[in-house]
Amino acid sequence: MERSPRNILVLSLKYLGDVIAATPAFRGLNESFPDAKITVALRTGYEEVLAGNPHINDIIPINRSHRTFFDELKTIAMIRKNKYDMIIAMEPGDRESLWAFFGGAKKRIAPAYQPLEFLWSIRVPIREESISYIEYYNKIAQAAGARISSEKTEIFISAEAVQWADKFLKNIHVDGKTLIGIHPGAREANRRWSPQKFAELIGSLHMHGDNHIVLMCGRGEQRLLDEILSFSGTHPSLSLAPDLSIQQTAALMQRCALCITNDSAPRHIAVAVGSKTVSIISPSKVRAWSLYDPENHPLLVGNGADPQSLVKSVSTEEVYAVIEKMLAKL
Repeated sequence: MERSPRNILVLSLKYLGDVIAATPAFRGLNESFPDAKITVALRTGYEEVLAGNPHINDIIPINRSHRTFFDELKTIAMIRKNKYDMIIAMEPGDRESLWAFFGGAKKRIAPAYQPLEFLWSIRVPIREESISYIEYYNKIAQAAGARISSEKTEIFISAEAVQWADKFLKNIHVDGKTLIGIHPGAREANRRWSPQKFAELIGSLHMHGDNHIVLMCGRGEQRLLDEILSFSGTHPSLSLAPDLSIQQTAALMQRCALCITNDSAPRHIAVAVGSKTVSIISPSKVRAWSLYDPENHPLLVGNGADPQSLVKSVSTEEVYAVIEKMLAKL
């Protein structure tokens, strides 16, 4: 009988939304191998998204930028030193393939259909964006022997972030209004709805309901808020929450009745903490990123000939109509 793994390294080195989409797989590994130490390697700067996660024993941040040959050797040496008996890659990649093979783990699981797939002992026959990413990551974990009990994503909010959100909300005087969060950020410009349309939406939400809007953004995204404000102007029931950490974003979104986002990491943060969402998405991303219950997390899909402006084709009226229906159910 094959011995259960005792020391598992999971390589989850894509972007923030991908790490959140992989949390059901992490939970499944922990539930299936309760005696194993589970370590997740992820991009530097994303540590907060897995902070406090009871299904993970350790986190290794890895800087993927400007890496030298010696950086790769140091990573392999670190993996060998930790003596993992199983390494799982949640996405294809030459770098991950070399780390795992030279890292010494006997059991190495990764997606097939990649140049160095022969370096993996178990190759999972799935392609990225052929199915939803939650299903994609779950299939990889299942190939490692995990049983997936639920597809619910999760983020565990720290007491410090909860206290920060409490103080923030006390200071803005929501006063019984419906709290709506808007996060206009997205890593890629062609995933962002236009600032003018966000401003028009804010105007509609103020005109037709007793709502308090929190316009928030992550670190380094202040200009997005400035652009929206240049169209919307200020309002007593419009508050700004700039320069938020991942944990602060999660804590604030958890307190919102509804969050409006692009198809980006903030959308996945909001869902993971239990908030309802309305999101604007490009048609090319629908298959891979239609992850959630459409009744509580509807998507508005852009259309048109220009792939750089598909999401911008979604009208303010379309978005507001969906929001109005969701608010009516609260």
